[in-house]
Amino acid sequence: MAFQADSLIPARFLILLANLIILILALWTRDGNVVSSLPYEFDEEEYYFKDRELIVGLSLGIAFIGVEFIGFFSGVSMFKPSIGLLSIFLHGLSCVLTSQWLIHSWQASSYWLIFGAFSILPAAVESINMICILTGAIIKEL
Repeated sequence: MAFQADSLIPARFLILLANLIILILALWTRDGNVVSSLPYEFDEEEYYFKDRELIVGLSLGIAFIGVEFIGFFSGVSMFKPSIGLLSIFLHGLSCVLTSQWLIHSWQASSYWLIFGAFSILPAAVESINMICILTGAIIKEL
């Protein structure tokens, strides 16, 4: 049985939205993860350094999901089953792992592993797809 693109559209939208919500919640409640990344006795400067590191990571995750939403809503990748399946699979795993990271207050370095494995690849595939479609449309007009 082959996947039809229109059956993947709602699943992809909901998984992207779920991952976005989890990242926003993680950004709001990052204190436990920041503290778990620090030694038993730490000073204020160490806390703010880890806090900024986590803010940057979570903000990049949100921005990459934004790139995917742009490609999705513009229709560039909405009807491509391969990109849809990749996005659903990777963002589904990201939702599970980021939720566990948030609930159990894992260290900030653990989030960077989740981000590197499950956010960069789908955003890169979406970006490459958008670039290929846009440059193809420009070349066709010439």
